[in-house]
Amino acid sequence: MVEVNVAELVREAVLSADAKTKDNPDRSAQKLHRARSSAFVGALGEGFQNYYAADSRVKVLWQGNRELRKEFGMNELLFDLTVCESTTVPSPRLGTPLTVVTNGLWSVESEFARDARQSVFDFNKLVLSSAENKLFIAPVVDDGLVEKLLKTLGAVADNCSGNVFLALVPHPRTWDNGRQEIPMSWKRYERKWELLD
Repeated sequence: MVEVNVAELVREAVLSADAKTKDNPDRSAQKLHRARSSAFVGALGEGFQNYYAADSRVKVLWQGNRELRKEFGMNELLFDLTVCESTTVPSPRLGTPLTVVTNGLWSVESEFARDARQSVFDFNKLVLSSAENKLFIAPVVDDGLVEKLLKTLGAVADNCSGNVFLALVPHPRTWDNGRQEIPMSWKRYERKWELLD
């Protein structure tokens, strides 16, 4: 079983997405934030691909990844990012290989709106996932709100099966060539959040 360092994966994805979008010619705030968010999910997907590179059965899907579109008929499966094991079965008529998901390894959802309501809406999706691991990504909040946000999101996490992780990352509007806040990540264990290194 591959051990994924969630805190490192998220940190590297923020830095990578920041670097990829620092020279973005479109400086309208909304489009830049959207480009940074998309680059972040892509960098996170590439990070997962690196973790599972040795296992050809593992596939990583997200909206911006077109590599698996023909095989799966779409870029993403239900979540912002999905990591799954797969195999193939022959089609009934011609014996053409068809890809079948055999196991969900990771379901990842992100919501950069600085609004707990929107975060709960997206985190709820992970309750429905049967993947072994779930990761929810939300924006950093003011220090006085962190504990309250952890409590609110913990109420959702406690309804998930498997391992549940949470990362608070700087909002894309605050990214400034690697000088943004360091993301914080937690794992849910016995109805409590444990901070990851």
